[in-house]
Amino acid sequence: PGVRAAAGALALAAAVGGPAADAVDALAHSLADQHAALAEARAQSAQARGSALVMLIAPLVYLVFAGAFDQHAVAVLAGTGVGRMCVLVAAVLDAIGWWWIRRLIGTTGPRA
Repeated sequence: PGVRAAAGALALAAAVGGPAADAVDALAHSLADQHAALAEARAQSAQARGSALVMLIAPLVYLVFAGAFDQHAVAVLAGTGVGRMCVLVAAVLDAIGWWWIRRLIGTTGPRA
C-alpha cells in the first residue's frame, strides 16, 4: 500500500506539475505514523497473544505430564465416556477462547 501511495503521489505531482517533494514528504510522514501505530498496537496486544498461546498449550502439557506421572488420570480421561466428554468439551472451549482472543486483538488485520 505504501509503494502504491508513493507512486500515486509522484504520478499526481508529475501530471499536475509543481514541487513533488512536499507531497512525497507528507506521504512519508503519514506512512511512518501508520507504521508506528501498527507497531504500537502489536506491542500492546503481546500479552493477549501470549495468553492465547498458553491457553492452547497448557492442556497439552498437562496431558503429557499426566501420562508420564499419573496413569490413572489418563486412564480416566481416555477410558471412560465422562473422561472423553471432559476432554472434548475442554478442547472445544479452549478453541473458542483462542479464537475469541485472536478476534479481539484483530490478528486478521495488517501486521506491523
